[in-house]
Amino acid sequence: MRGLLLDLRDILFQDDSHRNPDGDFGSLNMLEPEDPALAEICLLAEGLSDAMSAAGISSDLDETAI
Repeated sequence: MRGLLLDLRDILFQDDSHRNPDGDFGSLNMLEPEDPALAEICLLAEGLSDAMSAAGISSDLDETAI
């Protein structure tokens, strides 16, 4: 479950590790900066990240940054 949550967080934050072989992020890459969905995605990403931190779920990179 930890891995899936980290993957979802990375996808929502458009982390480079989830690029497809064509070099883009798939459907997230199609959003325009003015699209209201983009603001919702940002809120979801931040909320998920906060909830994961509160639950003690972090990536190995997060732990080494502290």
